[in-house]
Amino acid sequence: MECCQLLKYNLDDSRSPLNYNEVFRDYYFDLKGMQAVQSIKYCPFCATPLPEQLAEQWFEELEKLGLEPGDDLPEALRSDRWWKDKNL
Repeated sequence: MECCQLLKYNLDDSRSPLNYNEVFRDYYFDLKGMQAVQSIKYCPFCATPLPEQLAEQWFEELEKLGLEPGDDLPEALRSDRWWKDKNL
């Protein structure tokens, strides 16, 4: 869900530090010099609230299935399908 053209443009631009992780539904800045990321809750260009990040729910799904992040995960858990199928 891109709320504005500037967000979409920056997500499409490989030079931009702004990224999106579809598995966790997480918008974040890649802080390359510090080898870290910073999740964001609002669009940095238009201030629209972004959808809730789902990393915690993803790890809960793994736990329910008795899986670990390094395991051979089902296809749905390697994409945004797992949360779209649950209408999250």
